[in-house]
Amino acid sequence: MHEWRRQVQQIVDAIDDSIAARDDEALTLRALAELLGYSEFHTTRRFKEVSGMPLRDYLRGRRLAFALKEVRDGDRACSTSRSTTGSRLTRRSPGRSSAPSA
Repeated sequence: MHEWRRQVQQIVDAIDDSIAARDDEALTLRALAELLGYSEFHTTRRFKEVSGMPLRDYLRGRRLAFALKEVRDGDRACSTSRSTTGSRLTRRSPGRSSAPSA
């Protein structure tokens, strides 16, 4: 189990590095599984077992966290129009309404 905790940390580090470098190709399940040398199925199953959440949910949350940090720090302009990505994230987030807030 300790070995898998180390490998999950390796995935987490790779995700953060890829998001920071805007390297979407490195963020695929296939690329992350190849990084560890396991199948995609085994990687997702063990990631959830160790972290308590599905890999896709973790990845979505990290992307959102990086985007919010960029907006907060002024690295990205923030407009009042709804972006396609923002709308998609809002719709997929559990417990959140997809209706625009007033």
